[in-house]
Amino acid sequence: LLGAYVFAVASVNGSILAGIGQPRKITKIMLLAALVNVALNVLLIPRYGMLGAAIATSGCYLLIFVLSTLTINRLIGLPFPWLDWVKTALAAGTFWLVMAIVENLLRMPLWVEAVISFIPALGFYLLIAYLVHLLNVGEIRRYVRLTLQRKITTTKIIP
Repeated sequence: LLGAYVFAVASVNGSILAGIGQPRKITKIMLLAALVNVALNVLLIPRYGMLGAAIATSGCYLLIFVLSTLTINRLIGLPFPWLDWVKTALAAGTFWLVMAIVENLLRMPLWVEAVISFIPALGFYLLIAYLVHLLNVGEIRRYVRLTLQRKITTTKIIP
């Protein structure tokens, strides 16, 4: 799941590179990542199975993200907020760690474990985000208020 998040951001970088007339750069980055992925799969799958494949793929998504970000920085001088990304990764890692710990403590159906573990994990995520100054109390209140005010609308389909 973390790899999918990193790949989504890397895809935006790929679109930026293509949009500024540098599609070959992203093609070379993707080719390199594919070769690294094959090598990591050969090394990791025999020992770790599906987990090894997931680690290899997620690592290659991270490689695509880092190389494409560095390329964009070099080509257009766009500053990248590395510190904010590290802080966000710390908060996200804490979220997943808390979810995993709580799920391991519970012996219930998976969906119940997911719902129950989400609550403390979200609390820890917000705490870490607040402590590293990604969020402030005003922003948290605003997001809670927006979430509570959002109304679900349904659309009636007329035959």
